[in-house]
Amino acid sequence: MKTKLFLLCLFSAALAFLWPVTVPTSVTAAVVPEWKIPAAAQGFLGTLSGEVVSKIEGENTFVLKVKGIANEARESKAKKSAKLKGEKALIFINNNFKDGKMTPDETQIQFIKEVKKGAKLEVAVRSDGNSRLRMTEVPKVIKK
Repeated sequence: MKTKLFLLCLFSAALAFLWPVTVPTSVTAAVVPEWKIPAAAQGFLGTLSGEVVSKIEGENTFVLKVKGIANEARESKAKKSAKLKGEKALIFINNNFKDGKMTPDETQIQFIKEVKKGAKLEVAVRSDGNSRLRMTEVPKVIKK
């Protein structure tokens, strides 16, 4: 009886130890850093200027260190868009609806593949309902 109890405890301990390894986590949760647009800047629609800090090709996103706001559309609902300055903003591609399905914008995906870390950009973005910034068109690379 003691041997069976010992084996049961040993098996339980081994299972508890190995369980986190056997349960895969979402790739998105592991790769994409968590960032939300500041509350006062939610609803932003306009163009941000900044520098590419990093990119995550598999997730079709990149991180932009925002240096400034190139322009803000009249339709923007942000109360204080200046809150975006200095942020390391996570910029997502825009999804389009085609044939009743949501499909990623291929030109924006190609841009993310080609852009280099350290590139200075002007990115037209809009704040979506999930407090994320999505590109509205392919960004312009600023050349100096």
